Amino acid sequence: MDLKINVITDIDGYTRFKLDDTSTKKVTGIRSLVQIVAHALLSTPLTDIFRQDWLGGLQSRVPGAIDIRRINEYKSEIAQVVADVERQIKSEQSGYDLPDSERLVSIDILRIEFFPFDQRWELDVRVVSESGESVTLTV
Repeated sequence: MDLKINVITDIDGYTRFKLDDTSTKKVTGIRSLVQIVAHALLSTPLTDIFRQDWLGGLQSRVPGAIDIRRINEYKSEIAQVVADVERQIKSEQSGYDLPDSERLVSIDILRIEFFPFDQRWELDVRVVSESGESVTLTV
């Protein structure tokens, strides 16, 4: 299963996230896990009133104006964000009785790509649950 997250930043600088999924039902199973991973990756630390301790912050950890000579440095920073989020989610889940489909095994980086023409990044990760299900998530 593949899901894509659309990141929309309006003219006032407010950013919204939307999963490419039209379902309005309660999210369970692997989709719930993917939602947690996406939120953790994209949340700016100290800005979520319910989760100020979340590490994520992909948008804040890589500068808006990219120096093309430092691409590998930025990719390393993105990889570090993914590793931090994986570690934090696993740590938090250890104290709860969750279905295997909602328990994280790994977040595997498949691709980190920068598009210089429009100054944007794409990150593909595979979210793997303890039940063996996996979803490819594009952020």
